[in-house]
Amino acid sequence: MDHLMETTDDPVGALDELLSKVKISHGIQGVNYILNHIQSKISPSPESSLSAAYEILDTVLSEPSLLQSQGREDIIKHAFEDGSTSYCKNCKGMIKKERWAQHVEYWCPGIEVGDDDT
Repeated sequence: MDHLMETTDDPVGALDELLSKVKISHGIQGVNYILNHIQSKISPSPESSLSAAYEILDTVLSEPSLLQSQGREDIIKHAFEDGSTSYCKNCKGMIKKERWAQHVEYWCPGIEVGDDDT
C-alpha cells in the first residue's frame, strides 16, 4: 500500500494497481465493493444525488416485495431515507450498509460466481 501512496502523480495507475491486487486477493467481488464505495463517495451535486436517489427509490418500490404486499412501503422508504441501506444495482435490492460487503461477496444473486466482467 505504501507504493500506491507514492504514485500520486498517476492516480489512474495507482487505482489500477490497487484494483489488480484486490482482484487477486479478494476476487471480482472485492473489486466491485471498492468501485461501489468510490462511486458512493463522488457525487456531482446534492441536487442530482437526491434526484438519483428518488429514482432508485421509485425503482425499488416498483418491484413487488413482501413488505409491499403487506402494505408496509413506509419501512422501505424510511430505510432508504435514513441512510441505513444501500441500493444494489446488481440485484436491485436494498441492503443494510453493515451487510454490504457480505452481500457483494456471498449473497448477491445479480453477481455471477467467476464473472470477471462484473
